[in-house]
Amino acid sequence: MASNPIKAVGSVSGNQPRVASQPEAATQTFLRGTPVQLNATAPGGVEAWDGVTIGNGIAGISVNDASNLVTQGTPKTLTFGSVINEPSAVNIPRGAPLNDGNMLVEVAAPDSVFSAQVGPAQLAATAVVGHNYGLTIDTDNHWFVDLTIDNQPTSVVQLVGIDANDVRGVRFVFIDEVAQIVA
Repeated sequence: MASNPIKAVGSVSGNQPRVASQPEAATQTFLRGTPVQLNATAPGGVEAWDGVTIGNGIAGISVNDASNLVTQGTPKTLTFGSVINEPSAVNIPRGAPLNDGNMLVEVAAPDSVFSAQVGPAQLAATAVVGHNYGLTIDTDNHWFVDLTIDNQPTSVVQLVGIDANDVRGVRFVFIDEVAQIVA
């Protein structure tokens, strides 16, 4: 059974979840809803979280799919041909998604509340609220809260609620030590 993408759904304070725009790292192919980290290349390109870096290891959750850029922060060319009597102009196909080389990230700030699902063979119950858990990638390349990683050194989220409309649905905040972008 596939998992839904992780996404920000609110905040503890009632404010909007914080979103940052960062250059996308080269050759990234992850899906929206993926936990992401900033690489060491200045100015810190967004790449899929490696799943093992815990301390200052997660920048947040990707808002859109990665674009598989050739060079960090440099958009793919979406133009073709030339325009008659306009030597500096190019054609842009209708409906082409615009890409400026940046990735929107819902920041892993302590105030942001995210929605996710627990593992495919797991059920969300009120007994899991308040515990710390890890994140695991599913077979469909979406991530889920893994209830088998309970209060371990590799735990990265704390559950703050369950989704009454989804037997696998949970709400979580990132553990303070995990956040890579300081809010």
